Amino acid sequence: RELRWVRPLFWYITPDETAFVRGPLAADLRRAGFVDVSIEPFDWLHPSTPPALIAAVQGIGRILEATPLLREFAGSLAISARRSA
Repeated sequence: RELRWVRPLFWYITPDETAFVRGPLAADLRRAGFVDVSIEPFDWLHPSTPPALIAAVQGIGRILEATPLLREFAGSLAISARRSA
């Protein structure tokens, strides 16, 4: 969100999109009363990936998902949490 100069470089980013960062998101969930919060980045496959490149992008994505720091730039987050009793 804060890197507005980057937006023109990525034609597929819509004005209403926002990036979630798992640290602050986990803190927000805990403040809202959730426990056992787990947030894992995954998925480097963009919906407009040409079919011929899907297997290659998925393979590279698996490597990136296992690489500290780079994994934080994945396209999706798997979020799991539960309300405290």
